[in-house]
Amino acid sequence: MPEVTDKILFLEAYATSIPLELVDCYLSVLKYHKVFDKIKGLWIGHYHEDTETVKLEDIVMNNLQEYKFPILKCDDFGHDCEDILIPIGGKIRLDATNCEVEILEKIVN
Repeated sequence: MPEVTDKILFLEAYATSIPLELVDCYLSVLKYHKVFDKIKGLWIGHYHEDTETVKLEDIVMNNLQEYKFPILKCDDFGHDCEDILIPIGGKIRLDATNCEVEILEKIVN
């Protein structure tokens, strides 16, 4: 497991390989290992197998309701999405209220 202290964690899953029930289990494992006690925010990617009654964000919120970090759901990255570049290691501002991510420093020269 990479170091996640004070980081934004990206999570996404390919729906045909990982059903929502398994996503629920994986979140429980991350919670057990105190991953969510260390991060500063969570950015969830596209999951194309949501149903009318159960959505990926519902499972995430049910598992993480006691945490106070921002959680952003974005359908612009993940499997079955157009190519998008997400800079790893740069400083960003994650605004879950307005569904915005702002890159705060130059990432590439």
